[in-house]
Amino acid sequence: MKALAFAAMVSAAASAALADSDHRKGTEGLSPLDYAVENTGATVLSCDVKLAHWYSDHLATIAPQAQGGFTLWSDAATGAVYLMNEAQDRMPVERLWCGRDGRSWETRHEIDLARRGGAVATAPILRCAAQETATDCR
Repeated sequence: MKALAFAAMVSAAASAALADSDHRKGTEGLSPLDYAVENTGATVLSCDVKLAHWYSDHLATIAPQAQGGFTLWSDAATGAVYLMNEAQDRMPVERLWCGRDGRSWETRHEIDLARRGGAVATAPILRCAAQETATDCR
């Protein structure tokens, strides 16, 4: 009986969480965050994101002394930041970083996400240089 009551409680909680989550697709109602990254260093730079549920995705690879970029999407009402996949699913972004290609997490420079609920956010223009053990972005 306790197991049945527990299962019902878990099911109700899961249903409530699903009802509260954002399953909309596409960029309608969102603002683009166009990140420009200049690699001022001597080694290849990689920029990546951590998405919900501990999944990471690659955004850009930038050669030394070159420029690159990527686009994330912001919900001005909530401050949420999303990456769109090929199916135009809104994938919530939890962290953003750039680092030495092949070791971006270990050498990362975390980049503040433009989370500004109630205002349209803008992405910074970044100048990054990856070293052997760390990366500096300004």
